[in-house]
Amino acid sequence: MAQAIRLCPLVGLVSRRVTPNTKWSLTLIRPRNFSTINNSKSSKNDVSQSENIRYWETFEAELRQLTLIQRYKKMAKEFWYVGIPVVGVTSALWLASFYLIAASGYVKPLVAKLRDYGVHETIAKTLESEKMGPLAIAVIMYKLASPARYAVSIAGTVKAIKFLLKRGLIKPVPPKDKLKEIVLKKVSGKSKTP
Repeated sequence: MAQAIRLCPLVGLVSRRVTPNTKWSLTLIRPRNFSTINNSKSSKNDVSQSENIRYWETFEAELRQLTLIQRYKKMAKEFWYVGIPVVGVTSALWLASFYLIAASGYVKPLVAKLRDYGVHETIAKTLESEKMGPLAIAVIMYKLASPARYAVSIAGTVKAIKFLLKRGLIKPVPPKDKLKEIVLKKVSGKSKTP
């Protein structure tokens, strides 16, 4: 009896057997549950995950009391390593979408909407000008959308930080006094070893 075994990433092992009657039969083997192998590691992750969630809840309570710009600055200071990629991606998406709007010729209906919102007439005339290229129009619209861009960047950063903390992929930065302790322990530990 010949056997052919293949690995299927979604289901597990898929085994095809040729029976003596030369009919194909398909056997699905369930993938092994690897979460029960190292219980010590998983309990350690559960503790650090609960610490991360507690930290995030206090951090979020502090954020609610601040203005939009203050939130932006605080998030940039404490979670810069998450905020910079999020802001870069969202800014690129904003600029690309405004470029597509400008390049496809939907500027005039957009300018009419901007006039309804009270944009100054000189800006509206500049956007409608024939001399302006699509990139220049995109940059002007990008600058006009700054408050919305900041809000989207903050919301995206908050979502990314929550996601990464929940998964245990990042750890919150400890307070200054605890950080000094950690650095002093590492320095004193290195000086003792030859």
